[in-house]
Amino acid sequence: MSDAVYNPAFEDDSACSWWTPERARAATIVSIAAGLMVIGAVMTFSASASPDKPIMWYSLWKSAAIRQLIFVALGLLAMLVTVQVPYRIWAFGRGALAAVFLAVSLVAVMLVFVPGLGVSVNNARRWLQIGPASLGLRFQPSELVKIFLPIFLATWMTYRLDIRQFWRGLMPVIAVIGVCVGAVGIEDFGTAALLAAMAGVMLLMAGAKFWHLALMVVPAIPAFVYLLLSRAHRMERLMSFMDIWADPMNKSYQVIQSLCTIVSGGWWGRGLGRGFVKGYLPEARTDFIFSVI
Repeated sequence: MSDAVYNPAFEDDSACSWWTPERARAATIVSIAAGLMVIGAVMTFSASASPDKPIMWYSLWKSAAIRQLIFVALGLLAMLVTVQVPYRIWAFGRGALAAVFLAVSLVAVMLVFVPGLGVSVNNARRWLQIGPASLGLRFQPSELVKIFLPIFLATWMTYRLDIRQFWRGLMPVIAVIGVCVGAVGIEDFGTAALLAAMAGVMLLMAGAKFWHLALMVVPAIPAFVYLLLSRAHRMERLMSFMDIWADPMNKSYQVIQSLCTIVSGGWWGRGLGRGFVKGYLPEARTDFIFSVI
């Protein structure tokens, strides 16, 4: 008989060493995002379907549903590549890399005002034209700010600034947030409000004093009021929301048709692609896809 004694220290665990807690969290996030994207693609097919013609009536690229599938595939590929990049790379230069990317995203936001590059849709100039107009490819630069502003705040509040100090910590960050919110809010009030709320939560989580942030609300209120009043259609949408029946065929048409779409489906819906009131809903597969779902 052998006198050898089993020692767990010599056990080969290389087969499972690659499955770390970080990889498990990344897999969970990717799985959730992929599931939501699949649901979104199915609902885009449903919103694009029409009882009087098949969904493949147009060429592949002109079909909204097929385009959505292509973008979903590209998005999943980009997500899988991104999760392989260590997030600590943004700490390079104590946040300098994050600042560069945020600056680039702000420049892209300003490019929407350049004739020939920016595209205006429904009284809003938010998109950049990519390639010939016949392709229908557009990009919304404010989406970049949604990504790089949180990254910038996280790195700078970790490596450069003490957010608990009002003048040397909080005020420089507030200035950057104000520039981002103002640049985006000129043409996209909703995204600007989202950025401000997100930044406020991050400041609280980072340890900023509540009464410091309360002081920042004072100048923020008139700034948002100005952004709200700077575009006539914003006030029109707000007022029409207060009374949607005041102008049912014009300003409130979209909202009323969305309610009709919801009601037509009842509790259980009419089935994928079988709704008919959505044909009267101008933005059925984008802004008002909730009504179709």
